[in-house]
Amino acid sequence: MNKNTLKIMSFLLGFSLPAFAIGVDESLTPNDFAYGYDVITHGDNTVQSIELPISIYENSRSDLADIRLFNAEGDVIPFQLNSEKYYKVEEDQQEKQLPVFPIFGNSPTEKNRHIVLQNGVIIATDSAEDNKEKLTAYLLDNSKSPEGFYLVELEVFFNNQNSFLNEFAVEVSNDFTNWTVINSTAVVSRLHHLNETIELNRIKIPATQAKYLRFTSLSASSSDFLDIDSVYGTFSKKVTTVKANKYAVTDMNINKSKQAIYFSSPRNLPIYGIEIAFKSGNHFLKGELHQQNDLEKWINITPISQYQLSQENQQILSSPDMFYSATVGNQPEKEDQWKIQVNTSYLAAMDQIQSITLHWKPNSLAFLKLGKEPYTLAFGNPQIITAEQADNNLFQSDSVVAGKLSESMKTLGGSEKLVPPFSWQPLILFGILGFGVLILGFMAYRLVKDMKKSSD
Repeated sequence: MNKNTLKIMSFLLGFSLPAFAIGVDESLTPNDFAYGYDVITHGDNTVQSIELPISIYENSRSDLADIRLFNAEGDVIPFQLNSEKYYKVEEDQQEKQLPVFPIFGNSPTEKNRHIVLQNGVIIATDSAEDNKEKLTAYLLDNSKSPEGFYLVELEVFFNNQNSFLNEFAVEVSNDFTNWTVINSTAVVSRLHHLNETIELNRIKIPATQAKYLRFTSLSASSSDFLDIDSVYGTFSKKVTTVKANKYAVTDMNINKSKQAIYFSSPRNLPIYGIEIAFKSGNHFLKGELHQQNDLEKWINITPISQYQLSQENQQILSSPDMFYSATVGNQPEKEDQWKIQVNTSYLAAMDQIQSITLHWKPNSLAFLKLGKEPYTLAFGNPQIITAEQADNNLFQSDSVVAGKLSESMKTLGGSEKLVPPFSWQPLILFGILGFGVLILGFMAYRLVKDMKKSSD
């Protein structure tokens, strides 16, 4: 009887291993998915791409496996999702120091006085020791920029170690005569608050290959114009415009006893930044951002530092804290859970939080333009466990054209398609355990009975 029992248990255990879910099926139709969008293509290019809206993340599996693209004949069209789920520093970047020259005088013609050029390169201008006029501008020489690169950001270093705040315009030119403003109100500052030194010295600018740049003071009193020590430029070979996508947190929960702020976001949303807005006044919050995994353990993602300070009637706001998003949860029915663990010295700022905004970058989907239009992008069916991806890297094509989705989401199979598949595994396992308990009980009963017979 024991051998037969083992055979039965092994047989039942074999049924408990597979997961009961739909795999790749050639017979899938748009109505097998909850919702969809009409795809609007552009031109006749074979490879086209679209960006995924937030509604797809809210109604799809966390691994985005339940997305399919159909043509008008109902055929599945090959596509590929990119893997950029995080804030990514451009790999093709260089940093280079730009020569800086002070300019004294009021009018534009005076600003160009005493500029000494050699083969288009600035050699010298007035110096503070030689000129008693007020400092009104700085010239930056970008004539020796890396070939094929664009200047996209400036990092300014100062001689002054005290607190200050300066505003100036950033202009570009190729001939010192025709100047174009590319940043009308650049702000740099250094503030001391709560034993912290907050320095804002990075200036983002539209990508440029202009030979010369000029910082022109916007202050009526130029005696307080910043004392620049050096300027470094960040150059990028590939200039891309990242669409600013923001998600406003709606369920913020502040727990002072745990020194924590809890909130959630749509599952698997590719989040790469966080910013906190405060109520009026000066506020500073530092802590650690955590995300919860499927085992309900908190994983440390990044330190954060957010502030709102005022100086000289100018409000200084921190930039969003950027990070590599690591989606540590993978349960289709759960939202992503977040926690900010606030440092003890900054608890007072918790009560002054007005809102939390998350920055996210949508995944792009590249597809082959095959079959008759219109195309339908269908999504939302947790029973589909395998993604349908194209074999080739479509994003490497030189002729990828950006298409778009219709403004409104349409209902296909309806919300009933979002019901997770029923898992038979727990029932089978509990059945096996219960069956095992019965066998052990029966064996114990037989053993006791046999012992009584032996004693008699």
